[in-house]
Amino acid sequence: MSVWAEFAECIYNLSPDFHMHVRTRKIRESAVQAYLIAKIREAGGFAVKIEAPARRGLPDVLIIWRRFTLFVEVKMSTRSKPSAIQSLTIREMREAGGHVTVVSGKAEADDYLLWLQRL
Repeated sequence: MSVWAEFAECIYNLSPDFHMHVRTRKIRESAVQAYLIAKIREAGGFAVKIEAPARRGLPDVLIIWRRFTLFVEVKMSTRSKPSAIQSLTIREMREAGGHVTVVSGKAEADDYLLWLQRL
């Protein structure tokens, strides 16, 4: 039996409780975006989700905070990385003088908000 076949057999033989536990623990990127936007608004800033079908790779959230315009690319966990087009866009925006940050998960969103409050 191949390694992959053994792996698949192991996964399928796990208890249903295990599968349910794994599914409920996964946080969607949209949930992290909504969390960040809500926290920014609660703190008195302006934050919206960016949806630009004409330009792929734009950051997810636009924030205006105390006269600063900021962009945030949101990832669901620290293991998630920006795609190649996102990395290129982030680099172009930074070279043009923009402030772009990548936030991975709710904990980093909280840290980002603390950083903003010190501005």
